[in-house]
Amino acid sequence: MPQKIALFFSRARYEHLKDSDHDIILVSYHFERYNFLDMLAMFRELRGDVFAHDVSACTPEEDRIWQRQLLANKPDPEPLSL
Repeated sequence: MPQKIALFFSRARYEHLKDSDHDIILVSYHFERYNFLDMLAMFRELRGDVFAHDVSACTPEEDRIWQRQLLANKPDPEPLSL
């Protein structure tokens, strides 16, 4: 089970267009055992026909690094946790 599920980019900022996709990130210690390419292949299978979406995954440590980098660059608001 993920420690965090977050929506990010345009939908998280409420700036999406009607046909914008949903960008979702899953954060879990479970992902420590996979490399980036393995995770891409795994989540490619999750693409469905219900709505357009992109799923990404990272470990909690990668999430902390990403959040620090975003804050240092004064980026978009923090992703919405679901």
